[in-house]
Amino acid sequence: MENRRRMFPMNPIDDLQTVHPWMIKLYINAECNARCVMCDIGLKNRESVFYQQVKQDKGALFSVGDCSALIEEVKSFKPQINIHGLEPLLHPNILGLISIIKRQGLYIYLVTNGILLAPLAQALIELGVDMIAVSIDGPRLIHDQIRGRGIYEKATEGIRLLRHWRSKLKKDHIKIAAACTISDWNHHSLKEYADTMLAGVQVDHIRFLHLSFVTEDVSKIHNDRYCAWGKSSAVNTGRVDPAKIDTDILWDQIKYLKREFDDNRISFNHEFTNKKKLALFLKNPDRFVDQHNCMVPWDSATILANGDMIISNRCFTYKTGNLHEQSFNAIWNGERYQDFRRALKKTGYFPTCVRCCGTYAGSPIK
Repeated sequence: MENRRRMFPMNPIDDLQTVHPWMIKLYINAECNARCVMCDIGLKNRESVFYQQVKQDKGALFSVGDCSALIEEVKSFKPQINIHGLEPLLHPNILGLISIIKRQGLYIYLVTNGILLAPLAQALIELGVDMIAVSIDGPRLIHDQIRGRGIYEKATEGIRLLRHWRSKLKKDHIKIAAACTISDWNHHSLKEYADTMLAGVQVDHIRFLHLSFVTEDVSKIHNDRYCAWGKSSAVNTGRVDPAKIDTDILWDQIKYLKREFDDNRISFNHEFTNKKKLALFLKNPDRFVDQHNCMVPWDSATILANGDMIISNRCFTYKTGNLHEQSFNAIWNGERYQDFRRALKKTGYFPTCVRCCGTYAGSPIK
């Protein structure tokens, strides 16, 4: 996969406007069928900003009409479309949405937990989904402890069928990846996991994800200083604790992975140059490892199942508009977006940015 960020620069009109985002994240439904220990959705943590923003009302769906209108408006600048869900394969017309997007030649990155992947594998390959990332967080036992009993078997069977149909239909350009969120549940097993996924399950690539989270203390700092820009909360800290990760063990695992596999096989969302920085990330969640500025409001858009546009799913509550009331372009360079960009440009970052993946840009999946 090419570096989409380089292909689609911000092209600023001025400091507060930008011609277009290089990526659009679509949350096409508000349901999930897994119970992941690192996710506020799986834990039903209704106090979490992440839960409040993306869960919405039961049955919320991004419809075929919504998708058609959006793609017609944005097709000229060819953004990458990331389909996240919550679990996108639960959408009753997921194949119809994908078909609308692919008819305009847009790049699709689909993220799934894999539970429903097997029966849809042939259709996803036929439709030409460019990148299919299956969330698998460890060897069988560990993965099922993290996400739910029996899910590993269903996800890996789905990957096997994806590979089968990719070969049969000669669609070699389609990439099949695994995404692994690193936590205190699995940080000791990454070597075994990578060897199994790359050699046994035979995915093309593994994307390792350091946790994106907000602690209670950090959310309080945000709410004390910046509550006018939206409420923050603790995010994705329910049954995981980054501070419990043994830094020595994880650093050894990371060194092994980087030594044994090149960038075409593995990548990380945060690149740490030494163990000290890794420890800082895990043990001091109120401090940046290196100084970063959030560029998310200038280069990517997030759209929820009910048509709301927000800055980011784990960001504090700040709605920029709704596609049922305004066009995408009107919202993207509208007053709400410009106000937020102005505030972010002034502060450099908000407290909740400290452990957000939006401020730590790693290498892209190849």
